[in-house]
Amino acid sequence: MKTLAILYICTGPYAVFWHDFYPNFKADFLPDCDRTFYVFTDAAHIDYEDAPDVRRIYQKALPWPQSTMLRFDAFLGQADALQGYDYLFFANANLHCTRVIRADELLPDPAAGQSLTAVCHLPYYGKNPIFHPYDRSGKSRASIPYSCGQYYVAGGLNGGTAAAYLALCACVQFTPQAGLLWMMALVLERALSGLAVASFPMAKNTGLAHTFATAADKTVVRRVLAVLAAVLCVGMAALGGWALVLAALAVLWRYHAVSRKQFGGITGDLAGWFLQKAELWMLAALCACQWGGLL
Repeated sequence: MKTLAILYICTGPYAVFWHDFYPNFKADFLPDCDRTFYVFTDAAHIDYEDAPDVRRIYQKALPWPQSTMLRFDAFLGQADALQGYDYLFFANANLHCTRVIRADELLPDPAAGQSLTAVCHLPYYGKNPIFHPYDRSGKSRASIPYSCGQYYVAGGLNGGTAAAYLALCACVQFTPQAGLLWMMALVLERALSGLAVASFPMAKNTGLAHTFATAADKTVVRRVLAVLAAVLCVGMAALGGWALVLAALAVLWRYHAVSRKQFGGITGDLAGWFLQKAELWMLAALCACQWGGLL
């Protein structure tokens, strides 16, 4: 029989849902698995806490959106215990099974190359992605352009094999070190972008990039931004973020090569492209460093 840990958060007023959740999920949610309920709560006592399949774990109540965004940090705090299960599943406090759900309906099959399970948001299931309420803002790192996307996933139920789910939780742990590195990375990419505008050839004599480049004292700008970028690179490397520095410099080199070869120089649009690429590759480097235990 497969073993499974159900991860449940009920802090603050949400603790009232646990009384009905436990008997409902115990009866109807994957009854063909050996399940253990990990209850993250700030309540001093909860119903059924003496049951052999219930583990009460203290979790401070956090304001929204931290309560949602930082839930995975809480799960990682129990990683040593959770990695011993075959599967892990998170369920929203107010979920209710209306019928029995069995393992062959929900659990991913590693033999078929599956490792995670997510649930499509019902109102958008089967609809063209152009109608999904993705964040389209270019200022958001979660932005999905109109030409991209496939599914719109609900956050109330998700899980997978223990190894895959813990890896998902650890994509980026918001530790003080990671937070400081990421803030420095965002400054670095903008310093490099400004340095490029002051140093790389322009593709045309119009546009925002050309306006900024011609309005500034390029020599002063280059010196100031080069010093700033160098200080940031040294600081990030000292914090263990050398991979983020290499990622940013690699994207800068690619930016220079592509802009000269394909466009004859840089434009404002290409400067925006560089910022997006730099953020993606530095974020990937940050994830890789955390997965590899370097941070």
